[in-house]
Amino acid sequence: MRTSAKSRMVLTRHPIFEMKDREVWQEITTHGLEYHPVYDALIPRLSCVFCVLAPFDVLVRAARLCWALGLPLPARYRDLEAKIGHRFKQSHSFAEVYAEAERLEREEGPLVWNRGDAIRQHLGDGAADDYLARLAHAA
Repeated sequence: MRTSAKSRMVLTRHPIFEMKDREVWQEITTHGLEYHPVYDALIPRLSCVFCVLAPFDVLVRAARLCWALGLPLPARYRDLEAKIGHRFKQSHSFAEVYAEAERLEREEGPLVWNRGDAIRQHLGDGAADDYLARLAHAA
């Protein structure tokens, strides 16, 4: 964003917008930065829990995360979709998301995640272990 006044110009730059996911996680790890725990549940974006921009597999994971946290949102979304008669997305209904989440819960059990799983996913076990050790040492 650029704004100007008579005698000054102000530029606002957000370098994170130009970075790849791996680069962001490398910065977090290198500098021991905190991040939101939802990323460790391998939800790639911190946004509305059931974002219409999210792909099917992320919506399924978000439903399972809600259940793990004891939140009733998945059933509410499924029931609301049936009540109003409109699909959640053109490509799939929320009922389909719900059914797939239920199937995975039956097959795999409840969703489980650990601190550092996001780093582990993007940078590997060694980076996650180093990050967690650094946090433990700082505490």
